[in-house]
Amino acid sequence: MTLTGLATANFSSTMQTPFSQLVPGLARNWTFNKLFNYAVSVHPYQGIFYSRITAYAKFGFNRFYYLGSKYKITDQKRIKNNPFLSDETAYTNALRQLKNDESGTFINLVTIQNHMPYMTTDYKNYSKWLLTSVSEGTDKGTVATYTTGLTYTDKAVKQFIKQINKIQKPITVVFYGDHLPGIYNNSMAKDGTKLHETDYFIYSNTYAREHGARTLTSNTKVVSPNDFMAMVAEQTNS
Repeated sequence: MTLTGLATANFSSTMQTPFSQLVPGLARNWTFNKLFNYAVSVHPYQGIFYSRITAYAKFGFNRFYYLGSKYKITDQKRIKNNPFLSDETAYTNALRQLKNDESGTFINLVTIQNHMPYMTTDYKNYSKWLLTSVSEGTDKGTVATYTTGLTYTDKAVKQFIKQINKIQKPITVVFYGDHLPGIYNNSMAKDGTKLHETDYFIYSNTYAREHGARTLTSNTKVVSPNDFMAMVAEQTNS
């Protein structure tokens, strides 16, 4: 939805994974990245899931950085016992692309740090209130692990924003999650929509705002991912 502007609500109910079921067979496609001179995708994990290697090639990405690809994921870091590479790693690799950019780059960054499974051995510094405030029927240790990971994400995002504000070229970031983790005592049939509502923001760095970008404020509290392209165009006056 984010890359193509197509709403999955219009697809057949059997179309559960469009990357795998639809994209490989397309003779033509249009994606957001094609408005840019250069496009890369960065995912500090394996590239085979959801047919990403095939899909990104179909979408016209110039390079796909993933573990095992010929384009290397650098500065690999993990937080304590978490088996996944950190969000700091993801942002460091994105920053490398931004700093090397000369003529307008689109970056599709997919992080992995807070993905399931949530093992209670991943982190040790849980907040005590978390262990007493989760609802009955939900594993407290799992929730504590997940939310501790979010704390590390907040710190990494804050540092990333500081760094892009120092870069003297316009940069706009669309930040969002794809869904909440399946760790809560909820029914997908009953609460499916709620479980897919996540926080998002669209941020333009200092240089962009000094050169015409603005912050959207109206009618943007709840949006769909296929709205992001139009929202970015409006915010950046493109």
